[in-house]
Amino acid sequence: MNKKDDKYKVLIGDFDEVFADKIRKEFNSDDNFETLGIVQDGEGVYSAVKEFLPDVIILNIILPNLDSLTILESIKSVNYKIPPVIIVISPFSSESMITKVMEEGASYFFIKPFDIKLLLRRVKEMIGLSITSRENLPRPNKPNEDKNLDILITQSVNSLGIPANIKGYNYIRAAIHIILKENKEEYALTKSIYPLIAIKYATTPYRVERAIRHAIGSTWNRNSNRMEEALYGTVNINGSNRPSNAQFIANLANKLRLQLA
Repeated sequence: MNKKDDKYKVLIGDFDEVFADKIRKEFNSDDNFETLGIVQDGEGVYSAVKEFLPDVIILNIILPNLDSLTILESIKSVNYKIPPVIIVISPFSSESMITKVMEEGASYFFIKPFDIKLLLRRVKEMIGLSITSRENLPRPNKPNEDKNLDILITQSVNSLGIPANIKGYNYIRAAIHIILKENKEEYALTKSIYPLIAIKYATTPYRVERAIRHAIGSTWNRNSNRMEEALYGTVNINGSNRPSNAQFIANLANKLRLQLA
């Protein structure tokens, strides 16, 4: 990303001036960021993106003149060397809408109301900035712990017969690693896990989802018995229905969590 005076540039597109100002103040309170301004209509957002090439774009899903989906489509034509982090916020939840904005290039999706401090934290994670509170924690065994966890995850994924030369293989490993490292009992693949993997591998959440689905489906078609045996310890527990991405990742994560307990 391009930094101005060693700060990441943030553009906020939201007609809710009070809420947008809270976001502005939160980002400006962090030395890593500089807010370019608050734009209240879609055409203005697109013009500002072309003019200033912000590193972070925060969009309300509903904007006058141009909606966020049209803006996302238009941003693809902007001359970015490194794509910006794009956060879409919405007053309502819709899985189809979340999927659509992710397909169009959004990095993350927040549903109002939400903690603005969490918004800042997620943006920092995606950019790759460390969080101060975590920097001060002692980590004497972290490299070995991460290595051992990666080995265990790799062994478990290999036991399912998923080919290591396809993209979904690495995306599955990354998803399990995120879930286990953050010790998540509940998680949202579309809203939380896919965007983080997409940032890591310089792709989109939609492509992550599709690659994982392909990896599961192709492996299941070759040897469903092996996959069921590895996941559930028995064969035909789910009949002829292959697991969804969420079912597959949840079962594999839970199995590994038991081994680590």
